[in-house]
Order: sequence, then C-alpha cells, then structure tokens
Amino acid sequence: MNKGRIFEEMIQHPQVLEFQEHLLGEDCILSSFTVNLIGPGAPASHLHIDSPLKKLPEPFSPSAFCANTIYVLDDFTPENGATRLAPGSYKRGHAPEPDQEYGDIIQLNARRGDIVIMHGATWHSSGANHSLDERMILLGFFCRSFMKPQQDNLKLVGPEVVERASTTLKRLLGYDSQPNLLA
Repeated sequence: MNKGRIFEEMIQHPQVLEFQEHLLGEDCILSSFTVNLIGPGAPASHLHIDSPLKKLPEPFSPSAFCANTIYVLDDFTPENGATRLAPGSYKRGHAPEPDQEYGDIIQLNARRGDIVIMHGATWHSSGANHSLDERMILLGFFCRSFMKPQQDNLKLVGPEVVERASTTLKRLLGYDSQPNLLA
C-alpha cells in the first residue's frame, strides 16, 4: 500500500469491492496485499485453501469467511504457472489432501489486466512455470471484519496513506474493526 497510489486504487476498485462485500459483508476488511512471483522452472505448488480456514473444524461452512482477489499482471498461460483450481471445491467442506491428485483441476486462462475473485475455501495453487519468464500477480486477500487479518495493516501502512485515505480504505485497513476504547 505504501508503494504508490495505484495500489490504494486497486484495493478499492468498485467491482472488486462489490464482489468482496457480496461474499464477506459490507464491513469486510483487507487481510493482506502481496505479490506472487513464479520464476522460470518453479514447480507447481500444492493445492490448498487459504489460512485461517484450515484451522476451522470440518466440515467448513459454504459461506465465505475470506476471499482472494487476483490482479493479473502477466497473461496466464499453461506454460508460465497460471493459477490452478478446483471449481466449486469450497462446497466440499474440507481441505484437499496433501500430495493427492484430483481430476477436476483446471488452470485459469486470464489476460493481463483481468481480475479474478474466488472464495477462500476454493482449492487452488500456482501452476508450474515451464517458460523462460517470470509470472507475476498481486493478491488482495479480504476477510470478514471479525477475523484477524494476515497482515497488521494498522502498523504497515504509512501515515501519509492513512492521511489521504477514503472512508472506504480506512475501513478496509481495519480502522472500523478496532475495539471501542471509550469508557
């Protein structure tokens, strides 16, 4: 968030917020905002669901507690490590078994500039990068306001960003989720 105003805009993109608020409630917050870079020769990662969901008892609720936003910076291709996922897997109520192969895994086809939003319990992973180029995405991970975010945005985001932040951005950073300290 401190790297430029474009990142503040990306997190507040109206269509992103529309989907995230539909999944997570109008008071959802930003859990983390990170880059995912897959270098040439990188193997596929293991299928997983997003933390903290793996700490919840199974069967998981089909309701979303968190959701990922993938900002595609490089075209997704089968060769460069495009994200893999099992469509509808969030309805299964459990995480994938480690090192098990599943027949319903697809690889996303997305172009630079696309935005992909998925339920946090969707089984997913990075694909193997068989190309000679890096594949980069940004990940905006959102969660319900009562959950502990993955990053402490209140400490990570610089004062100049907070100073100019919209009401929406302040909510996304967690300012509305603080305990009431008034006596």
